Parts: sequence; C-alpha cells; structure tokens
Amino acid sequence: MARLGGDEFAIVLEGISAMGDAVRIAERIEHQLKKPVALEGTRSSPRSRSASRSPALAAARPRTWCATPTPRCSARSLGTGKLVVFDPAMHVNVLSRLHIETQLRHAIEREELSLHFQPIVHLASGRLAEMEALARWHEDDGGSPSEFIPVAEETGLILPLGHWVLSQACRKMADWRRRLPGRQDLSVSVNLSNKQFSEPDLIARIDAILAETGLPPTG
Repeated sequence: MARLGGDEFAIVLEGISAMGDAVRIAERIEHQLKKPVALEGTRSSPRSRSASRSPALAAARPRTWCATPTPRCSARSLGTGKLVVFDPAMHVNVLSRLHIETQLRHAIEREELSLHFQPIVHLASGRLAEMEALARWHEDDGGSPSEFIPVAEETGLILPLGHWVLSQACRKMADWRRRLPGRQDLSVSVNLSNKQFSEPDLIARIDAILAETGLPPTG
C-alpha cells in the first residue's frame, strides 16, 4: 500500500486471476472504510474527507495506473463511493490530451491561432446584426475546438487564450467600424469561460482592451 499524495492511496494486489477479484476487494475496502472507528473512547464515522472522497479503483497495470491521473479523476467526478475500472485506453487518451496541451501552449505563445467570425443575421431584414468571434487552431492533431477547448479549460490555458480572443475580436471590430460607413452599430460577441469570470481583474482587462482598440463597450 502506498500514498500517492493528498488523500489518494494505491494498493497493489498480487495473485489475482481476474479484474472481478480486484473489484470485489475494492468494494470490501470501501465497505470497511465506512465503519465507525473508536478514537479515545469516542466512536466516529469517517465521512467526507477520506472514504467518501477517495473512491476505490481497480487496475490491471499498477505502474501505468499510478502514472495516469485519468481514472482517479474520473472516479472523483462521478461522486461519492464510485468505482472506476482502469482501461488502457485511458492511458492513450491522457497521452493524446498531453500532446494537445503542449502544442496548444506553444500555439498561444506564438499566436498561431486565428479568429473566425460567424455572422448573425436579422431574419426579417436580412441585415447583418453582429458577429460571433470563434477561436480556431490549424493543428492537424487536436485542432478541433471540441478537442482543444476542453483541454484549455482543464489546464488553465483558457485564460491566456480567452484574453487573446477578446483582444483580437475587439481590434478587428473597431477596424471594421472604421472601414464600413454607416455600420457603427455592428458589434461582436465573445464567449468567456467561467474560469475567466473568477479572475479578479477581468473587468480591468476588458476596459484596457476597449481603451486600446477604441471600441465602445455598447453598440
């Protein structure tokens, strides 16, 4: 038995013949952890901080499992007392996500991403109402927004990425307003991550971008 860190522990089982054996042992351990214990004459139930937040997991390859946080994170995301059986595909998945994270970090630093502007048209008049700014990445492996946006959210890269998108979108919209006479009402929508809303200086950042680009905050 070993402590991996924090409230995560690993137990290596030898001599088992099937995954079902490891699962049954994991369930027995979880059952034992739920029992009250005596501490200096007082019976206490180990709730929340240990047993209920450290779900039992079973793995066929302990070295690989210990190096792969995916199954542990998956079990936690399912809630209290859940069990996740390690699948080698998880290891392949985490390596793929690591590759995307590394390449995306470089792409943000080198400004290799681009913005696509999706038009929003007023159906009754057919007039262009506004634009929605969408980040796009031309990386062959992991360039799809459905792939790199979740990775950016999980790793915190969504913060520099979101700041870049906001800055570029405002700069482009200010330029279009100058180039298109009579379209001072044209506006742009930018998607913000919930992680950005947790930034204490988000409003100050937006104000600075608007001041720098000369784009008014209202249409």
